[in-house]
Amino acid sequence: MKRFFPKQPDFFKILSKMADLSWSVSQEFEKFLDPNQSSKEISEQVAKIEHEADDHVRESIKILGDTFITPIERNDLHALFVATDEVIDLYHAASQRYYSYGLKGMSEGATNLVKLTTACVREFQELIHRLDEIDSPDQIEVIIRSIHKIEKAADHQMRSSLAALYDSGASVAQIFKERDMILVLERITDQIERVTRLIESIVLDKA
Repeated sequence: MKRFFPKQPDFFKILSKMADLSWSVSQEFEKFLDPNQSSKEISEQVAKIEHEADDHVRESIKILGDTFITPIERNDLHALFVATDEVIDLYHAASQRYYSYGLKGMSEGATNLVKLTTACVREFQELIHRLDEIDSPDQIEVIIRSIHKIEKAADHQMRSSLAALYDSGASVAQIFKERDMILVLERITDQIERVTRLIESIVLDKA
């Protein structure tokens, strides 16, 4: 019978692995806030996680293509794989900027934005881990509201961080370097918001 009804891949578990990698990369990136840490080593570790995520996404999409029955729509699963990978890619982009620009610390505003981004990733990780509860989504909806709230706070923090940076008296080069990194960091919460909107749509379809 197993030949006729093979065991189906656990796509929720596969997605959870991506969410865990998102959390790992956020924790690694936060090390930039510690001036005693090596920015080169942090950047290399972030790149390692990003490569692992890319490999996982490629393998996941291959498994998806070979699977006949999926717990949610095939196109939705593909979109979730790709969109979650983009969260990790953005952390990689921010990490590359910090290291290649030779930044030695962050302003208070940028530091607060990093912490908000980490909080958003933590909620995102929990959201993905609860996707198998999609048929009774009360807790999922609570997490979604929390993500929306953090994303709005990150938008505000980004704007206030840039305003403070422009008024800081720092050199033009320093302003442009940190501004570039701040804008990439803010895109992380935007991307998580996009994934969350997709999950909201999936929940509505299941209702």
